[in-house]
Amino acid sequence: MILRLRRTLARLADPDRGLLLPVFGFPVRVHPTFWLVAVVVALQSREHPAFLVVPALLGSILVHELGHAFAASHWGTVYRITVHGGGGLTEWRVLGTPCWRKTVAVSLAGPMAGFLLAASAWAAQTLLLSVPWLWIAASGLCWLNLAWSLFNLLPVYPLDGGQALRTVLLHRYPSTGELAAAIVSLAATGPAVVLAITSDQPWAILVLGLCAVQNGTTTATLLAKRPRSGWRSLDARDRVRDRY
Repeated sequence: MILRLRRTLARLADPDRGLLLPVFGFPVRVHPTFWLVAVVVALQSREHPAFLVVPALLGSILVHELGHAFAASHWGTVYRITVHGGGGLTEWRVLGTPCWRKTVAVSLAGPMAGFLLAASAWAAQTLLLSVPWLWIAASGLCWLNLAWSLFNLLPVYPLDGGQALRTVLLHRYPSTGELAAAIVSLAATGPAVVLAITSDQPWAILVLGLCAVQNGTTTATLLAKRPRSGWRSLDARDRVRDRY
């Protein structure tokens, strides 16, 4: 029984499972965990009809990831987009010389696409007053994308805001940038969790908890590797310079 459960969980966690669709030329994988989480959220929704929640979630996450993908396609190659139970992931690789500004732009393009979708849904509400259920759908889409985009801008790695912050810190401080990003992420997680608790957002609490575990592990690992003689370890340029 336990072995069967472990095999089922392993198959469920396989990133190559799920529906594969081409969207604007990008391969999009909808992982089975998305449908599981979306159905649970739809059944718990009190303000919006359940049949509207699932497509709204799928469309919002997809627009967010397409924002990343379109920005990334200007400077590199997009391998695939994955929509899963925790949100989405756009896998890409820069072509040519890596540039931290391009990476930051790609990280922030997702939330910006979400804001545009929220603004479009807000504008559409005035045209849908005569159809109550469509007005409700537009209103929900507006607030969903506004909240989702703001949440992703938190300076918590691996959220988009945290990724952008980590990229900037690694560019400015090659030796300690990753550690600084992890510490800032941990510091920002606390107030964000309190806000999520007061707002009764269990999904956000779960995601922030996973982020806290990841950043806590990163912080502990990097601190353990830090030289005892000082805060800043020597990078390659310092070691070469110190020979002369």
